[in-house]
Amino acid sequence: MIAYDRLIKEANVDLYISFDNVMVGRMMGEAVCNSLPQGGNVVLLQGPTTDHNVEMMNEGIQDAFHGSRITVVGSMNAKKWKPEDAFDFLEQFFKKNKVPNGIVCGNDNLAGQAVKALSMKRKAGKVVVTGQDAELEACQRIMEGTQSMTVYKPIEKLAKKAADCAVVLAKGQKIRECKQIDDGKYLIPYLTIKPIAVTKENMEEVIVQGGFHLQEEIYRTS
Repeated sequence: MIAYDRLIKEANVDLYISFDNVMVGRMMGEAVCNSLPQGGNVVLLQGPTTDHNVEMMNEGIQDAFHGSRITVVGSMNAKKWKPEDAFDFLEQFFKKNKVPNGIVCGNDNLAGQAVKALSMKRKAGKVVVTGQDAELEACQRIMEGTQSMTVYKPIEKLAKKAADCAVVLAKGQKIRECKQIDDGKYLIPYLTIKPIAVTKENMEEVIVQGGFHLQEEIYRTS
């Protein structure tokens, strides 16, 4: 049994394969720290607490913030990754608090709602906004300047590696390059694929040349 992209708790699976979600969070956190070297207030908009990837991403975010002058002034967890939860949270947050210097979003759909909320305060493009998944609209926002970065996770690499591993395990062999992770009860083999931080500077190289999105779609003129 292979746990694909999500850890199955206390199941003692033969392999858990996913992107390095701690690194995903660390990339987001580092993007904020690099954009706010003097520090600042940040809001976290994350996915549901039932998603183990969220826990791992948060670990990476906190690692990046450790020792910095970044202060987390608010956070929420969107149920079932519902994007509208992010907008509703920020709408209420802005009524009682100043617009933060940065908003760390668990994915690009949440980031889209963050930018929408910032636009209503005329702050879009003035606040650091991060996301992940390299969604087309997120890539467009990055080129427009309203989203700072996203994290690209090459899905085809994950799928191919999982298929290759399934063949190896079916033959009764072991996956040599594995680490281990605690599933809550057992230590199980854990294999990660490296994500890539995407900004305006490397959009062409990573996303366009990599064939993930077309250039004419990203660099829209209207």
